[in-house]
Amino acid sequence: MPTMQASADNEGKLILASGTSPGLLELMAADDGKWKCETCSLRWDASLIKCKACESYKPGLSEEDVAKIQAEEEARKASAIAMFQSSSAVKPTGFAFGRGGGTTGTTFGAGSAGSMVFGFSAGTPAETSSSTTSGAFGSSGGGSFGGGGFGGFGGFGGFGQGGTGSSGTSGSAVTFGFGSQAVTFGAPAASTASESGTKELPELPDFTTDKVPVGDVFVHGSGECDQLGLGDDMRERQKPTLLKSLTGKNICEIAVGAMHVLCLSTGGAVYSWGCNDDGALGRAASDGSDGGPSDVEPHVVTMPSGVVVRHVSCGDGHSCALDENRRVWLWGTYKDSNGYIGIVHKRKQETEVLEKSAEPTLVLEGCLQIASGANHTVALVASDSRRQVFAWGSNATGQLGMQDGCGFSERVLPCSGSVPGLAPRDGGGSEVGGEQVVRIHQADGSVRAAVSMTAEQVQQYLAQGATALVLQVPDREVSKAEKKKLLHPQDMPLSVGTTSSEPRVASGVHASAECSFVTFQDGAVFGCGLNGDGQVGLGFVSMAVRQLEDVSAVRGASWLGGGLYSTAALVDGRVFTWGKAEECGHGLGAKDLPVLQPREVLGLPKVRALRCGGHHTLASTCDGDLFVWGCGLTHQLANRPREVSDPADADEEPTDELRPYRVSSKQLQKRFVMLAAGGAQHSVELAWGGEYSTLGRDGAGTGQQVLEVKDLIEPPAKRRAVQVAEMDAALAPEVMREVLRWFSGRMLDEPAAVSFGKKPSPQELKTLWSPRSHPLQTEARSLISEPSSVKDEQRTLLAQMSCLRRSTLEELLLLAARQDESISEAVAARHADSTDRPIL
Repeated sequence: MPTMQASADNEGKLILASGTSPGLLELMAADDGKWKCETCSLRWDASLIKCKACESYKPGLSEEDVAKIQAEEEARKASAIAMFQSSSAVKPTGFAFGRGGGTTGTTFGAGSAGSMVFGFSAGTPAETSSSTTSGAFGSSGGGSFGGGGFGGFGGFGGFGQGGTGSSGTSGSAVTFGFGSQAVTFGAPAASTASESGTKELPELPDFTTDKVPVGDVFVHGSGECDQLGLGDDMRERQKPTLLKSLTGKNICEIAVGAMHVLCLSTGGAVYSWGCNDDGALGRAASDGSDGGPSDVEPHVVTMPSGVVVRHVSCGDGHSCALDENRRVWLWGTYKDSNGYIGIVHKRKQETEVLEKSAEPTLVLEGCLQIASGANHTVALVASDSRRQVFAWGSNATGQLGMQDGCGFSERVLPCSGSVPGLAPRDGGGSEVGGEQVVRIHQADGSVRAAVSMTAEQVQQYLAQGATALVLQVPDREVSKAEKKKLLHPQDMPLSVGTTSSEPRVASGVHASAECSFVTFQDGAVFGCGLNGDGQVGLGFVSMAVRQLEDVSAVRGASWLGGGLYSTAALVDGRVFTWGKAEECGHGLGAKDLPVLQPREVLGLPKVRALRCGGHHTLASTCDGDLFVWGCGLTHQLANRPREVSDPADADEEPTDELRPYRVSSKQLQKRFVMLAAGGAQHSVELAWGGEYSTLGRDGAGTGQQVLEVKDLIEPPAKRRAVQVAEMDAALAPEVMREVLRWFSGRMLDEPAAVSFGKKPSPQELKTLWSPRSHPLQTEARSLISEPSSVKDEQRTLLAQMSCLRRSTLEELLLLAARQDESISEAVAARHADSTDRPIL
């Protein structure tokens, strides 16, 4: 039996010796009574049926089992949301404290017997920015009793805490409920940050000069898919660990995909590592045994010759780079729930759609900014004194802001008083003509969920002045051709969802896993995409939001993003989150209802950079600290041990963080965290240690020559049609004489054999002659020489005319008729006598 040797690193993590037998490890794993997730390779107790990291189902479940489980989950969620947003009757006998600003609330009691609703919210940025009296009943910001304000009781000295973030004064807290379901009112949410206080550094980086602060890269979490970049011997790290191979590379930016990472140097070089199944690393997949660069360590992406990259982004399986000439480069692939959609690729002057490609391809020019979702990309383009937003990839959940490519759809049914055909729906809820009623537009402009409302309840709202019903249209199957069309950059409509008479000017583009957000120069924020947990931030849930809609609660946001089920925004140093409750950092658990509108995360210092992983969020503060919250099952939150000075809990299983946790790390203790980002199971930090650099070009690409982008954006079929038309036009004057001779006799001023004695080029013949050849075509193709007799001339012309493309012939005949009206009659007469000719 082989022996296992182990040692502990300086932060308490157990490391197996490199000589440990892989077979022994597999045997140990097989005997632990747990099942292995086929998607992320993590192991879970046999009692669980779904992976807590990626939410894949336990192997062995049939499609029927999975469908049944999903149906039950959706039914529970819909029922909970309906109860969350409205009581069981239109006119409850209970009472409610504040739902100001459209925020959600918690209901105590149920049914017509008398429900009591206590609303709570941090308020919108506009609300919480105003000064409030400490202890105000229902004041905005600070987790106050009553949420977004209660009538005019701004100075009521009862429950509540004025101010926002950590700046408010402390007050007495009141807790409703017990255990994980308890909700505390009246004091700022206590951060679970370490008690060692704010980081104190002798010097802070200066971001206002031409010199660029650069730093070292640190990683932690799971490395099962090579995403840590530390080599084969380190597949898991509990705390931030220095990636030594990038030391001294002048790294100034990082981007983290689900299972891979990109780093950018000030010289314009891109480094990549991680999962390379789909070519996301920009090179051929390799474990290093073939002499090629290994996926498990950082290596330079070979960009085309002279390309200097200035920004990077990445998603689940694709990577994107913006160079100094404002060109966008792309590699990897895009997918949806049905598998590969593909990626556009330029090869030999032709654009094709491949399943995946590791070669960087030029897709767009004139770009100012890029952002990547899980399987889509958005870009801000400036041209001709106007700005456009382009998006491409998967539009399965409406994340491209357009109708094409999305199988989900809704329609708004205007109504007044009543709706013919309103009826109960099998399984609960109501419907109109077989289409489920999912929301109600009320007279005051608010929107109310109606998924679980009975037909009688819907009718009561209609009687009270509801203006419209939103109906869920049955899903449609999206064709592969429709999906592949969206792999080319599409102009995203920016005028929808706005009532402004003046066109807004886009200022930024942002993406979460399945959503897109556009910010405008006037501070407005619009979003679209997956909304099953309210990820767009509109105050309601839906399968998809297919066009840009106003997310007014985060007006002025400088950054937006998110994972699959939650979204975050940075507004003037303050963080707002919404979506799946346990991922938002508000202290809510898995059994709590989704947060449907942006709510401020309390207890945070001023934040300068914000990013999200698959199920967790990372906030880098102006003091250089790092706060994290969300899913921590694979050490992506670095919370074991919670305090490096007291590693008693180092061997305990990592846990989720429902509130912000200040990362405690020896490696980062004396460094300023400039940026931190996350993937599905890992996190990456870029930390400054006092070094600066200047932008250069020493990392310029050394690959193939740059190809033109116009051939990529324009589909091949259209480009060939244009080429044919151009060649037809060039040949028209010469060929027209032959057409006129055949249909109307020789022109009086035409010299004999004017067009003969010339051998057309192969390309001219290919364009001129129809693919369906006339028997005489071979002879005519061999050489167009001067005929020896009139009979031979007519025979040759017959071959030429019968094999012309129909479009070319029609254009020539039309042109001839326009030149001389008398010709049209001769053409018609001659054509009538020649109807048996095989004109194609």
